[in-house]
Amino acid sequence: MAVDAGLASHVACVYGDAPATGGGVFNRAQGWGDSSSIWGYMAAAANSAMTAARHMAVYGTTSRQLGEIAVACRHHASLNPDAVMREPITVDDHQASRWIVEPLRLLDCCLVSDGGVCIIVSSAERARDLQQPRVLISGFGQAYTAQNLGTEDWWYAPHQKRAVQDAYAMAGVGPQDIGVAQLYDNFTCSVLLWLEHGGFCAPGEGGAFCEGGRIRLGGALPINTAGGNLSESFMEGWLHIVEGVRQMRGQCGPRQVPGAERCLVTGRGMALNCANALVLGKEGTT
Repeated sequence: MAVDAGLASHVACVYGDAPATGGGVFNRAQGWGDSSSIWGYMAAAANSAMTAARHMAVYGTTSRQLGEIAVACRHHASLNPDAVMREPITVDDHQASRWIVEPLRLLDCCLVSDGGVCIIVSSAERARDLQQPRVLISGFGQAYTAQNLGTEDWWYAPHQKRAVQDAYAMAGVGPQDIGVAQLYDNFTCSVLLWLEHGGFCAPGEGGAFCEGGRIRLGGALPINTAGGNLSESFMEGWLHIVEGVRQMRGQCGPRQVPGAERCLVTGRGMALNCANALVLGKEGTT
């Protein structure tokens, strides 16, 4: 928006963190804001475990379906020389991995990574003269909530749907126009919600949608083609944008999705309370 308003010619969006070596801990102190930590409800895994457990109870989603997400991301990471975890895994490997917060296992959880990312945003006109092919920001959306466990549907993060719908509306597209997606995957169950909120399947059908290779390269909707937070690196979702840009430029080599003209990128944070979505367009799209 700063570029579009003429307030800047180029904007460098920068992220960096070192939780793996810097001693950061993904949790919160007891008594923070509410009493949930008294009975052990702490850290991001607990929030998403609640989501996974509820999705399973309401819709019959299974742990093996979550395993399909982990396997797909690892397969894509095996094709990415920069990914941290490249050794292929199977659903049985997923099922054999230890519990973190039931029903989430170790292979349901994102990595903890050191690293940095920089993304340059410029005007479409100026980008014509740069060395790399242009990738267009076709639409974006953001949504937030202050709700918590006291709200019945908080676990389903309905505000995520608003973020995606706003991005679709700005871009003038729908889920049928998306050829590849980079869906924020701090945990496998997060992908289920994004698939449903993105309109790729109906509520409750995310688990079944992930079966049969539908989310792998060559499937109906390849997701997280660099490996995602689960296998490439956990850069708070910033690498999802990088991979989306590379897919739109056709620079992904063996993990390139042929013919994809638009990429949906999603992100979330502050437990389940904020969400964003971005539609990237290949040069030549509107």
